[in-house]
Amino acid sequence: MLKAGASNVYFIETDCEYVYPAFQKLSEIIPVNAAIICESGTLRKYIKPSLLILVNTIEPIPKESAKDLMQMADKIFNFEYGNLQIPYKSVVFIDHQWKLNLA
Repeated sequence: MLKAGASNVYFIETDCEYVYPAFQKLSEIIPVNAAIICESGTLRKYIKPSLLILVNTIEPIPKESAKDLMQMADKIFNFEYGNLQIPYKSVVFIDHQWKLNLA
């Protein structure tokens, strides 16, 4: 993420039951209006993001953990393994909020 332009990157590794408390603790040091990209399906059980994007490998049977997220996702990018292509600037950060830009 740093190579993609992030100014700070944080990593939490914990059991599912501690994801939310760990994120709450991390939130204490993140500025209020910071743009946050979070790669955690489990955290979605506790927090509703301004935009939920699911990057999904096309498989005959979706992973069990992805099924619930698919119903909540604002956008799903499906791809074949090894061929991920997300349209340039399809997601933007405007007025302190992530938004889809798929025009």
